[in-house]
Amino acid sequence: MLKAERQSLILDFLKNNKFIKVSDVTDMINVADMTVRRDFIELEEKGLVKRIHGGAELIEEIPNNLNELSHLEKKLLNLEEKHEMAKKINQELVDGETIFIGPGTSLELIYDALTLSSGTIITNSIHAFNKFKYDDRFELILIGGNYRQKTGSFFGTIANSLAQNIYVHKAFVSVNALNLNECYTANADEGITLQMILNNSQQRYVVADTSKFNKRDFYRFYQMRPSDTLITNSSINPQVKTLYENYMRVI
Repeated sequence: MLKAERQSLILDFLKNNKFIKVSDVTDMINVADMTVRRDFIELEEKGLVKRIHGGAELIEEIPNNLNELSHLEKKLLNLEEKHEMAKKINQELVDGETIFIGPGTSLELIYDALTLSSGTIITNSIHAFNKFKYDDRFELILIGGNYRQKTGSFFGTIANSLAQNIYVHKAFVSVNALNLNECYTANADEGITLQMILNNSQQRYVVADTSKFNKRDFYRFYQMRPSDTLITNSSINPQVKTLYENYMRVI
């Protein structure tokens, strides 16, 4: 078994168990104790696990959604990485497509990187809407509903009635936290709306800089598939990239 596969197995086990022993791994696969210990060391160096006597435990961060950063505070974080990811998103787009852009300060920068000449933009983000509203290259649709000021997004029954009945070529969604293939947000109602959009999209993209990796937030709204794409910043640790490529395409 390849190292990336072993480490993926270890993390999968820890998702459902608080602790894993060296002997748990050796019982599952034919591998030496020292190999497992080296895997634990590498995973700890990546910030994915914490080694404790006889084994390791998963590092989890579950923030209180009452302490979620404001939109303005988020805008100031990791700006270089956000601009880089926006450029990568632009490279995935084709003229004439119907594209969903979710809420999030990373996704608001898509407009600044666009080289498209036409398309339909659907969003439930007032901030993304404001970027596009004077550009006649695009047909623009704002999904309305209950408004959440902290993220500038619309959600709830009205938003969901549209989200569950539309079809888009590509959907771009940002996350508060990403734990392997599990996507988290701070608000369950927002997460349900995004889940509906993703399920109705031909191609699904999750956008997250590496500061979001190996964390959990209040609500798990989506589980990524091998056909999905993760867009992240180029400073990602190569070993972490290899690990995540077991679950989805990574660019």
